[in-house]
Amino acid sequence: MVCVRCGCEISIVEEPSRRYVRGTTYCPICKDPMIQRLYLKKMITVDNICEKFGMQQTYSVRASIREKMYAAEKMFRNGYCKKAGKIGDTDVYTVISEDKQKSYVVTVREGFYNCNCPDQLFRHHVCKHIITVMFHREQEGINPFK
Repeated sequence: MVCVRCGCEISIVEEPSRRYVRGTTYCPICKDPMIQRLYLKKMITVDNICEKFGMQQTYSVRASIREKMYAAEKMFRNGYCKKAGKIGDTDVYTVISEDKQKSYVVTVREGFYNCNCPDQLFRHHVCKHIITVMFHREQEGINPFK
């Protein structure tokens, strides 16, 4: 289990107060619900993403990455990521947005990720579409960091 907000993997099973849903696992630090991890290997973590994309490990950056990881894991679980094909040595993926109105193209070449969403194009930040593709590649047995 991993916490939705703080990313910790320590959990408690008992419900600390009345506002909590019976049978749900909660984080002992921030009291948010925890979700089941999809993978046995923990390759895609906040630390690994920050290191891969050269981001500073400040609280706000880590919180932003955690939110994007949560959204990306949900998108991956719902099947919004598909491999479109391969052009030369570039892998091409299509990722449908959460509102299902737009589709974004993520390309991976030699470990470098590019997406055509505004977050990646204009701000040059890692986006949830790239993290979704990383989850997809990890499930295929490909190391998403190489």
